[in-house]
Amino acid sequence: MTEFIVIVALIAIAAILVIVLFGDNIRKQFGKSGNAVGGKEAKGVTDTAKVGKESDEKDLSNFADEIEKPPPQPPPPPLANPGDVMGHDVRHHIGDGIYSAALGGGSLENEGTSFNVNFEMSQDMIDYANQANGGFVYLHYDCWGVDWDQNSISLGGNTIGNIQNGSNIIAVSADSLGAGSHDLTFISQGSGGQYDDFEVSGIEIGYSAE
Repeated sequence: MTEFIVIVALIAIAAILVIVLFGDNIRKQFGKSGNAVGGKEAKGVTDTAKVGKESDEKDLSNFADEIEKPPPQPPPPPLANPGDVMGHDVRHHIGDGIYSAALGGGSLENEGTSFNVNFEMSQDMIDYANQANGGFVYLHYDCWGVDWDQNSISLGGNTIGNIQNGSNIIAVSADSLGAGSHDLTFISQGSGGQYDDFEVSGIEIGYSAE
């Protein structure tokens, strides 16, 4: 028992000496560790040789500063502008002209049994649609007075949908559209020598599906 008491006493004396000799340094290290965990700057650095080194150290407030961030996306290139049908309050009347009254407001233009507009798509527009827009551009238009389901929309000679009343959105594959000049045609289908009369306005080609 005496030997154990002597050993414990020696350990206690050694611990007291360590605390006396190195206590300040131990407290500083624990303080810096606590500050780093809390995202605070280290305090109490007086050695000028260490100040620059301390400023380079990372804590929870700045450890992610050097993580590479993706570059900002460039704005989309402007889309096709097919003349007067973009951004103007023009209603294009399509049909045989046999109807009882105007169907909406704005400036009315009679177009006959079909209405065609030509627009350009650049390769930049196609590339942007493929990279950042799921590969699609969207045809938007508003329509009134449709009575027949057979009225159709043709793009580049291919039917892409039937004409419906209200606000309409049709997705078009950018790759199938391709860069260059394109004809967009709204067609009133005839039956028994008569054609459906309806009006189209607000025609746009856009990146948004809304």
